[in-house]
Amino acid sequence: LQGYGFRCWVDSNLAMCERIDRCSALTWCKVHAINDALREAPPDGLVLWIDADALVVRLDVRVEDVHAAHSAPELLVAKDVTPTCLINGGVLLIRNTAWTRLLFANLWEGASAKGLAFLCRKFHEQSRLEALLKVEDPALFKEATSREAWLEPGLRRGARAAVGDGVDLNTRELEPPPRFIFHACGKTPQGESKGDVLRRACAGRPRSGTSRAPAARARSRGTRAAGSRAFFALL
Repeated sequence: LQGYGFRCWVDSNLAMCERIDRCSALTWCKVHAINDALREAPPDGLVLWIDADALVVRLDVRVEDVHAAHSAPELLVAKDVTPTCLINGGVLLIRNTAWTRLLFANLWEGASAKGLAFLCRKFHEQSRLEALLKVEDPALFKEATSREAWLEPGLRRGARAAVGDGVDLNTRELEPPPRFIFHACGKTPQGESKGDVLRRACAGRPRSGTSRAPAARARSRGTRAAGSRAFFALL
């Protein structure tokens, strides 16, 4: 697709638990996968991480154009819409630089040093990434004076990283239509599975009677029946 390299990373729950020292928060496995991808990617190449419950709905949009439209940062993430976190880790657009390689190495190594209690803390690697960015790129959060101010439309730019609006990068809303990626994060509407929500996203249909997903959001608890998947575009 668009000439990009692509990888679907699938592993069993048991193998993932062993990879992260039997911590139940399987979302930490993405950190291992991202570090592997950064080692393989060319210098200054782009790595796009997409969670298993997200999909690209605009196949005509090029990753390079999304990156350039957000001032070509070394790391691009979307704002989170819950009061728990400022950023959402479901979609990460990473430029392969010395800074991002060190950032994601520290994302695992620093958390591991704090023990399993920290690894299992909500919202797992997303919270830890936010904490690291507050140290490594403090200018990124200078406008986070309040939750309302942070969620005002517009790009939040630090010295190295940027945080964009969800609709431009990683949104759980079907109205307005996603401009790049739909992410079925959080609790699904009553009577629907994540698969149902993703199928509606593929068809471009909001749920009957509503145009917004529920406000509540929960990260994976590591209890998926089958293995977990991750998707990469390697540029």
